[in-house]
Amino acid sequence: MVRPKRAKTRGSSSARPETDEDYVPPTGVEEQLIEGSRTGASSSGAGASSSRGRRQSGSDPVVLGIPDTPLLRDLGGHISAICRTQERSPITGWRCSWKHVLTFYQRASPSLRDVLGRTPLGPFLTIPRIQSDRRLVTALCKRWFGETNTFHFPCCELAITPLDFVMLTGIPIAGEVILPLSVIPMDRAAALMGVSSETVAADSGWEAGKVKLSWLASILEATAISVIDLNSLAFTSVLRVFLLFILGSCFFMADRSCVETRFLSLMDPIDHFDTFDWGGAIYASILAGLH
Repeated sequence: MVRPKRAKTRGSSSARPETDEDYVPPTGVEEQLIEGSRTGASSSGAGASSSRGRRQSGSDPVVLGIPDTPLLRDLGGHISAICRTQERSPITGWRCSWKHVLTFYQRASPSLRDVLGRTPLGPFLTIPRIQSDRRLVTALCKRWFGETNTFHFPCCELAITPLDFVMLTGIPIAGEVILPLSVIPMDRAAALMGVSSETVAADSGWEAGKVKLSWLASILEATAISVIDLNSLAFTSVLRVFLLFILGSCFFMADRSCVETRFLSLMDPIDHFDTFDWGGAIYASILAGLH
């Protein structure tokens, strides 16, 4: 949704770099910028990731000779100047990725893919992987104003509406609202994932109510997901691990390496997962994370 711009703000150049060593044609994976310490409350009750990132001290680019516009000042000092100088983004801490999720999804058995595809997250898993220019994403995030929940541009403000979210991700905004969730103990989380609490502890997979994404990936690696059948005794546990891995890798990463195990309570029994409004929770988390 676009509306005429009202607020005055510093701006960025939209000039495209002639060369971009970070750019990969549509075969890689886009990773969202979110290193940040600020957390916002989403409808899931989990911490939303910040889109601001961690600035490297004294690394902001400065490009001289860029004239001001009636609305925008000091364009040469804006972070978008890295697009003119073709430098790497001075903001570190990018996280969240489709890459590993889609790799496992493509390796999954037809039965597992079919069940995942029928969840609210199913359409999202069919989106091809691409990798964008992170410098442009960085500059775009700098345009976000939490007071209006819009990106401010020289000519207008641009919002992400719920309809935009649904059309871009395929994840519906419908179902039971996800209220703040309570932390669940390690033994219950382990049981829902089909492993023992001793195994989680021995693998150092548990971290204050969260599990490491690398540990979840190791569980999927160790499981024959390419041949697992719907009638397998481990199918439901593997499905929970996969769904938790998707939620943590793409949407609700608690920090740079972990995901809250409290989401597992929404998968007990597993049929309950589809009844919740995952689209609304993810949409709220995105807006909170951009603040």
